[in-house]
Amino acid sequence: MNSLPESDAAPRLVTKEHWCALIADVAYVLPINDEGEVCYGIFAADGTPLAVAPTRALAMAVIRKHDMRPVDAH
Repeated sequence: MNSLPESDAAPRLVTKEHWCALIADVAYVLPINDEGEVCYGIFAADGTPLAVAPTRALAMAVIRKHDMRPVDAH
């Protein structure tokens, strides 16, 4: 029978602070409607709006320029 070896170590819990530190350098790109035009909003990992760009490519470039990792939001 295949089984994983048992460990005496307690499972490691990930706290909210640890999780936030892991995604602190992530910015999300989301298409938005700005006065009738489709633009691309840039949002921090916690949902804080950061900027608006006229194109997705520019939004991604702005995020990278600020040493963050761009991620598409759905």
